[in-house]
Amino acid sequence: MGKARLLGCIIAVVSCASEGSVDELEVMRTQLEVWSSDDDDQHEVTHAAVEEDDDTVVEVVESRGRESRLVARPNKCERFRVEIDDKGRRHYKRIRRSWTRADQERFAKLVSLVSKEMGAEPKLLRAWALRESSYRPTAVHLLDPDIEAAMSAWRRHYYSESEEKKLQAILATASKRSDEYWDAKARLGRVQTFRDNPYIDERVEFEVEEPDGSITRGTEPAWAFGYGPFGFNPAYFVPVWDSRSPPWVFCDEDGLAAIVTAVWAARTAQNECERQGFGGSYAVVNQRFGRGHCAEVGPDAKFRKRARRIGIDPDARARLGTKWPRSRSDRAEVLSHMRARAVAEGLLPAPGS
Repeated sequence: MGKARLLGCIIAVVSCASEGSVDELEVMRTQLEVWSSDDDDQHEVTHAAVEEDDDTVVEVVESRGRESRLVARPNKCERFRVEIDDKGRRHYKRIRRSWTRADQERFAKLVSLVSKEMGAEPKLLRAWALRESSYRPTAVHLLDPDIEAAMSAWRRHYYSESEEKKLQAILATASKRSDEYWDAKARLGRVQTFRDNPYIDERVEFEVEEPDGSITRGTEPAWAFGYGPFGFNPAYFVPVWDSRSPPWVFCDEDGLAAIVTAVWAARTAQNECERQGFGGSYAVVNQRFGRGHCAEVGPDAKFRKRARRIGIDPDARARLGTKWPRSRSDRAEVLSHMRARAVAEGLLPAPGS
């Protein structure tokens, strides 16, 4: 993702299927042939208790008066290493996990299942996942622009008690008619986003190969990378799921949380663009989701041709559904439902298997 894509992913859809009747599995296979495997890339809860063992942390949380158990597993995303060249430049190299064509097709079906459960158009969600990760739910996005954007967003949202107090002091004295007041209010909202997030200072460790071939260890903030099948910038998308979650939550369980989050984010994008007068078509939602702003989409936009090839009318109002609304859905309940449906369809292993 480039700097122009701070809020998400550039979406591209490629298929050789004809318009009209579309065999979805054949479209998936055709897309996978076209895209190489080298393609890269608020719901508030009250914390009640934590139970830990060697491998798993279980948080018991209260949401709308009901207790739920949210499991924070270890980081399931792909690892990477860093190579430093003779000029001191850093090159990130992903350590790919084994992920076969059958795995990719299974994941595409998982995207379709979750989309349909939420009432959203699965072809759109599959297109985004294909472009950003080649249907790899544990992908880590390591292009330099991705890292720059993620680090910039993390710094802007980083919680600091001293910064919080400074901004609160401005709000207590400044006139509500002043730019100073509204600027401080916006900044306060950002820095408070992750105030209760226990992972805000988490770092990832990796091997570093020096120019002379020696190996050392390095660390960077875990928030410095894009995560999961949609390449989510965590500072922007973790709060869409749950502002207390770790940045790698989008890799868990073959990206279940990521797929749900993508639908919620697309709904928000559609509502925003309709309020601004741009409408809520597939083309407009694609533009907003991918580039971070609503805009008219010209007649020659590549998305139009690509969308038609997979059976989407780019000018139709995007079908994103209303099931499992973000503001009223318990996260643990959403995951439990989607997991059960995926297991029943043979798209995820049964618990304990």
